[in-house]
Amino acid sequence: MAKEKWDVPVVSPMAWNDFMNVTGLPTVIILDRAGKSHFRMDGFPTKGFTEDLTTAIQEALGPAN
Repeated sequence: MAKEKWDVPVVSPMAWNDFMNVTGLPTVIILDRAGKSHFRMDGFPTKGFTEDLTTAIQEALGPAN
């Protein structure tokens, strides 16, 4: 971030970035309740991002009770 002179808030600690292999911003990762990754996007959103993200969230949450 310093190299690019970005002035944006960073939500996750660096240890989390290392653990999840975050190498760029933005990175979106959807995990289920067991910690299994259902979706990952590195970089800026592509066409269909909203639909893909919605599907990943629904899958991670599981069937409605």
